[in-house]
Amino acid sequence: MNAQAEEVETTEAVPARKKEVEVVKMEDGRSVEFAGRRRLVKDYVLNGDGSLDHITLDFRNGTSRKIRIPHSLVGQFAGHGAIQKYGDELAGLKGADGGEPDIDDMVLTIDLLDENIQAGKWSTRKEGDGMGGTSILIKALVEYGGKSVEQVKAFLKDKDAKFKAALRLDEKRPNKAGFTMASIVKKLESEKAAKGVKVDTAAALDDLDSMGDAA
Repeated sequence: MNAQAEEVETTEAVPARKKEVEVVKMEDGRSVEFAGRRRLVKDYVLNGDGSLDHITLDFRNGTSRKIRIPHSLVGQFAGHGAIQKYGDELAGLKGADGGEPDIDDMVLTIDLLDENIQAGKWSTRKEGDGMGGTSILIKALVEYGGKSVEQVKAFLKDKDAKFKAALRLDEKRPNKAGFTMASIVKKLESEKAAKGVKVDTAAALDDLDSMGDAA
């Protein structure tokens, strides 16, 4: 082996190790895959009209449980699942700066999910989607172009987080009034911050003065 070949071999990326999958024959004859150390696989079966028929709990030892929910508890189970679904949509949501998400962005995220749910779409979220900072971006675009909120939302519907972040920072194309997107976003964020928790800094500095000079 020459030195060049040895160097190439030692610097090659090591492929990610795939999880081992064990196929288990269940007691009812089905075959279920268990990846890695997974010991339980959960699933559900719907009727033709979309209602729940039953759920299945498959254990790695081949044991399986088919559970039908009592009609009297279907509402509670549906409520529990709905709360989880809408709550999960906010998981991982961050602000435009990568910190805590803005409450308006949280509301916007829920509204978008609900729009899809009401249209009969269960899961439409794609990798790269991001709502952090979108509420301010919508207001900025309305002010920038004089469009309606509905028009702006339609414009942003298929845009990913990277595009939205770039749009917030755009300083190249001022509107008819001479304002860029970046300047409008900055103004709106300053106004929002000013409406936040008020701190009486003057009183705090008076307290500091009352402490006297350092010894």
